[in-house]
Amino acid sequence: MVTLNSVLVVGPTGSVGLALCKRLIEHLPSFKRIAAFNNTERPAGPAKQAILDELHQSGMEIVSGTYNDVSAFRGFEVVMMPLGNSGNFLQPQIIDTAIKAGIRHFYPSEFGGDITVGDNWNQRYYRDKVLTREYLQKCNSELRQYGDGIGWSLVCIGRFTEWSITPYFGWNHINHTAEVYGNENVRQSLIALDELVYHQDLIFKIQTNVNDSVAAFTVLTLLDPFDVEDSRSCQRTYRFSQSSPTWKELFGIMEKVTGHPYRVTYRPVSEARELQRRAKEIGDEKLESAASHRLVQGTEGTLLPQPWDNSKFPEISKIRGVEEVLKEAFHSEKYKSFYGL
Repeated sequence: MVTLNSVLVVGPTGSVGLALCKRLIEHLPSFKRIAAFNNTERPAGPAKQAILDELHQSGMEIVSGTYNDVSAFRGFEVVMMPLGNSGNFLQPQIIDTAIKAGIRHFYPSEFGGDITVGDNWNQRYYRDKVLTREYLQKCNSELRQYGDGIGWSLVCIGRFTEWSITPYFGWNHINHTAEVYGNENVRQSLIALDELVYHQDLIFKIQTNVNDSVAAFTVLTLLDPFDVEDSRSCQRTYRFSQSSPTWKELFGIMEKVTGHPYRVTYRPVSEARELQRRAKEIGDEKLESAASHRLVQGTEGTLLPQPWDNSKFPEISKIRGVEEVLKEAFHSEKYKSFYGL
């Protein structure tokens, strides 16, 4: 039985990447090597450089190179790829390079709904995640011919609580109105990312002793032993969440948080399907993906099947509820622009 204790994080300066790096630093004694990948094809501006400097000062190694630079990937057991929607298409390229460098385990950029549920596998919004999973399967099959397969860990969480009330999803916190797809009984699984990772004056502040986030669970999965000789053990899926409120319940929570009732319009999901069709017809991929994302929300595509794996990690002693997380996030300076305020 082994654990994954030499970790390279690709995409360390995004919201999810920052949260993961913070947790890795908190668990530094448990790892032989932890590093953040600095993609030199995207020059580091002041904000990015400040984050990388802070990570380095806090105990992380900074590895610089391109996604084709095999030497930059050498010496690690696992690559984590919290790239976000705009970078997910790069994952097969990164996987190729990492395999050439000898890496055999991957954390693809999941951190959302379980794409095997319902019609998620066919949704444009999840296209690059599907392609990445298929590519991992392909690479594993090819390497198995030579007795050397690869493994992966999929972390599915539903939705990040802090991101569930943004204007992108139809919320207007100035006028206290909303337009969402589905009906008031549509559910969605929610859990906090890590609301205490934030930027302030271009500096990444690392705060400790908070253990109620997706990032905390994810880092502990690295230390979850598995059998390298058993392919089923090497290909793992974890599901973590806090609760699955309905739209109606979520709007009720936000009324408590803001002190204002929300006037809600529920749009039929057929409108999102039609918008997605038209966007595809005219070749507008950004609009097509956005329409697909709204369709996922309105058809319970982010509802995470149970049982969840929270109880496997008793180190996470407390998971904060949706109201507590949103109250802190909504009233923080960090999220004001994020929420259109």
